[in-house]
Amino acid sequence: QKLTAGITFFARYGSAENTASSNREKHYSTGLQFAGGLGFNPEDTLGIGYAYTNPVSVEKEKLLEAYYNLAMTEKLHLTFNLTYLQEQRASASTDAYVIPGMRLQASF
Repeated sequence: QKLTAGITFFARYGSAENTASSNREKHYSTGLQFAGGLGFNPEDTLGIGYAYTNPVSVEKEKLLEAYYNLAMTEKLHLTFNLTYLQEQRASASTDAYVIPGMRLQASF
């Protein structure tokens, strides 16, 4: 959903009944994308998102991600992202990870 010419909002929600139990599995995510970059190139985009997953049989996950999509040319984009992932196990222990990433996308 475009909020303004340069800001887009997204949200998703999913739920499913687990046939092995009476519980429901849930997932939701939300985020914002900002067009126009940070003043480098008007075709660049910057985004941030959050996701939560609560399956019945395994650990819960929370994820926070930020990215910068650099439009090198019309058909060549380089994206840098940083993800923070937190897993909470049924045993109540929690692990957290910071995951950097980079992707090159070429369109032909």
